Amino acid sequence: MNIGSTSFRTIAVLLCCVLLLSCSGRKARTMDGLNSLKEAGELSLLEYTMSTTFEETTDRWWLAGDESKVLFSCRAYCEYGLDMKDFDPEKVSIDRATNSISLTLPPVKRLHFSLPENEIKLVYARRKPFGEDYVNDAEARRRVKARGEREILRELDSLRLDREAAERGRTWFTAMLGDLGYENIEINFGSDGKVER
Repeated sequence: MNIGSTSFRTIAVLLCCVLLLSCSGRKARTMDGLNSLKEAGELSLLEYTMSTTFEETTDRWWLAGDESKVLFSCRAYCEYGLDMKDFDPEKVSIDRATNSISLTLPPVKRLHFSLPENEIKLVYARRKPFGEDYVNDAEARRRVKARGEREILRELDSLRLDREAAERGRTWFTAMLGDLGYENIEINFGSDGKVER
């Protein structure tokens, strides 16, 4: 009887040790995975292409009214995601008893924005001089490109793509942590709901 309870206690202690080791192993794997992402740097969550058209006018003094107006179209490429270099491992909380994990990721950012010059097109000009200026004059091209960037960034901000990127990030991290065996997963973002530019 006494021997049986001792062996039962030994088995129970061994089982607890195995459970603790497997939990600490999972914690180590979790932190290794998150630190690998931190070392990797940027994590792209959403790529988006935006096109727009806008009207521009020339400063040529002999053109007046509609004659001075031209229409341009342009297309830009942008990417939203996380800069994992800003990830703080101190913002990870693991509760072994409830098999839970909570972590705060860096804020969603617009990681990249590009409006290549070959994506800027002269669509319409009642009079050609300003269109010719755009082709031949670097200053005119710079001015039109700057206007195109402003127009597209304004439209992008109204779409709230940072929120869509955050939801994709939440889904991706939830799946990754679920694969590691966590049952209760809470994902937050720094400056939640506000995109960094």
